[in-house]
Amino acid sequence: MKQNKSLLQQRIHTTWTKATRIIALIASGGGTPLVLGILLVGFYIAYQSLLTGLPATFPFDWVVWGILTYTLSSVEFRPWIEKADLVFLLPLEHKMPAWRKTAFLYSAGMAMLRLTIVLFLLYPLYRIRIGTSLEWWTAISMLLALQVWTLWVRMMGDHRRLQEFSHILDQACLWGITSFLVFWSLHPYQIYTVLALFLPIAHSIWLYKTTKTSQMPWMIWQKRESIIRHRWQSLASWFVELRGVEPPIKKRTWLIAIIHRSTTQKEPFTYLYWRTLIRRSDLFASFYRIWIWAALFVVSLPYTWVSWTITPFAVSLFVLQMPRLITQQTYPLWVKLYPVSARRAVHSWASITRILTALLGLLLVIMPLAMKRVSYIEAIILLLINWAIGFVIIDWNKRKLSHSNPPD
Repeated sequence: MKQNKSLLQQRIHTTWTKATRIIALIASGGGTPLVLGILLVGFYIAYQSLLTGLPATFPFDWVVWGILTYTLSSVEFRPWIEKADLVFLLPLEHKMPAWRKTAFLYSAGMAMLRLTIVLFLLYPLYRIRIGTSLEWWTAISMLLALQVWTLWVRMMGDHRRLQEFSHILDQACLWGITSFLVFWSLHPYQIYTVLALFLPIAHSIWLYKTTKTSQMPWMIWQKRESIIRHRWQSLASWFVELRGVEPPIKKRTWLIAIIHRSTTQKEPFTYLYWRTLIRRSDLFASFYRIWIWAALFVVSLPYTWVSWTITPFAVSLFVLQMPRLITQQTYPLWVKLYPVSARRAVHSWASITRILTALLGLLLVIMPLAMKRVSYIEAIILLLINWAIGFVIIDWNKRKLSHSNPPD
């Protein structure tokens, strides 16, 4: 078992070494720290406005309750199980509890760190509107203990899924008990003390009895590890380009059905690019990430010039990334089996990019209009500017791709 434990420690060390290098690479770039700094200042200004601008009758305690309930209940147990382990570690299943214990301690530490950051951000809101500092520190101790319990429940829930217990029932119990305990931690009424302590104890006993003879949920943990790794890789790809990272294939059935009905067999590259964009490419995630970034800037910085600057910049940033959809070497076999001219391939790419650009430009204008940063006339002008900039860059990229080496 010492070899297994050292293997787990080696994986954790290797992951953090790579993460440190990526963080150093991001920090060494001049643009990203500047943007993050501006966003942090904007968040501080928006937070100050929230604390002083909203009326005293606003249900701040319910807002804090909802945020903390989500933070505690959405915790994940990271198992560090890879595909090869399904073969090499499966015969050692009777020795794996030590592996699970170490992975649980790591996951608990990261979960409590995340909860501490959330509590730090919520402290000014709690201190001004809800309770005293002493009550806050009392609540912190209760919530940190509750975070460890919710993580253990999540881990036991994986074993119950292997035994085909109702996943919906387990989730309902977890969220229900957690929400009650969070409310009790923020409002520690004595009448609820016995009930608050009885619920997690009774639920833990029930889970232990139903899972003590269960096998290790290898497939569930392997899939979760793959999802967690890709999630962090996707976050890092916001700032730097990660080579050799293969994005997982996602179903997104309803979007694929729409694309299948809206394209024809005469446009094979259009369907192929749409399908790759939706199911495999990080460009699909980049679409709503850029929208979220721009929305945060507009909300955090209450200045008109921010809307006029950020929204055209966001459209330009997205359009400049789109050529990756056609230059990526992800279709070599398909292109050989079904050759299509380079002109039609670039034309299909341009039509997809125009649709997404028009949609993004419209979404970017909605936020400043809703926040009353611009008037209706100014919003229409800003929308036309976004579309004009996007379409000009698309035409420029189209000519550039036509003279390069697209698939043919």
